[in-house]
Order: sequence, then C-alpha cells, then structure tokens
Amino acid sequence: MFTFVNYLFSKPGSRTSNAAIAPPPRTVISSPKSKKSVATALASLQSQHKLLIFYGSQTGTAEDLATRIANEVYARFGVEAAVADPEDYDMTDLTTATATANTAAGKTVIGFFMATYGEGEPTDNAADFYEWFMDGRGKGEDDDVDDIGDEMVTEKLGSGINYIMFGLGNSTYEYYNSMGRRMARRLDSIGATRVGVVGEGDDDG
Repeated sequence: MFTFVNYLFSKPGSRTSNAAIAPPPRTVISSPKSKKSVATALASLQSQHKLLIFYGSQTGTAEDLATRIANEVYARFGVEAAVADPEDYDMTDLTTATATANTAAGKTVIGFFMATYGEGEPTDNAADFYEWFMDGRGKGEDDDVDDIGDEMVTEKLGSGINYIMFGLGNSTYEYYNSMGRRMARRLDSIGATRVGVVGEGDDDG
C-alpha cells in the first residue's frame, strides 16, 4: 500500500514544512440537509499535497481501513488527509474539483476504498455514486465497463485525477472485489492516472 504513496509524497522537497503541516487527519462530516462538494473537501486540506479518500463500506471495514491509511499518510509524510462518505457528497464535481486542486507545487490524490457487497454490487452508501460514475453499468454479471463511450470517456474528463484504488471482498463469492476492479477500469478509461497497482483485501483470509 505504501510503496506508491511513498513514491508520491516523499520525493525531495515534497513534504511541507513543520509550520505548514495542518491538523491531524479527520473524517469530513457534511450537513444532513445538503451535500458537500468535492472541491470544498479538498480546499479544507491545507498541506502541500492532499489525499482525499472515499469509501464504500457496508459493515465498516472499508471505512476503518481508509481512516487508518489516512492517519498513516499524515504520520509518515505530513500530508493532510480526509476520509469521506460518497453518500454525503455531490460526486458529479469529482473530475473538475480534482483537476483544479492539482498544482505545480503539490499533488492531489483521490483514494477509493471500495467493498463489494452481495453478488457484485456496490455498498449502500456508494450506490448512487457508483450508478452515476459507471453510467448504470457494472453490477452483478454486467462486466461491460470498458466501452461505455459516454462523454467521460470521449472527453477524457478524468485526466486531472490521480487515484489509488483498494478493493475489499471475499474470495468465496463469485464476483470477488468486482467494485474495485471495475472502478479502476472505468477511471483508466476516462484518462485518470492510477498510482500503483489496484490493492485487494480478502475477508476469507
């Protein structure tokens, strides 16, 4: 997990100074009355580099892992990180907000820690985001996510996204880790830059 994070954040001159290190990582909490924007979440991170992790979690495992990684990244590299529930956000500004947040001095990385639920389905909290992002594809037996051909693909709207992907699943199920795998393929198809390999966790051992 930390091989590619180290590559991103520990190059000479990449760490912030002690004076510039922001408060410890936290979970971003949004108002129950309205959804926050991804841009707002990124703007709240004050370190030179930024890490924003979205999780799809049914039992809390993906959320717990995302929080642990966010804290480790801050402790090791001084990179302020936040953990966010996609259900609380208007995820339609994901591509534009991320591209805007990248600067010559610092990188913005979006993390996805996505559990696969049931028979190749997204978790409840990630269902709306997944439906929009995948254009209704990629659930259960539907593996048709490489040739969707929508505007995201034709315009390469994800070209400003640097991302890490970690899938959580159980290998005793037929569609093991399908959420992480399918989302990574979709992100690649819209021009996003994947940092490292797609990580996978197996609840069966």
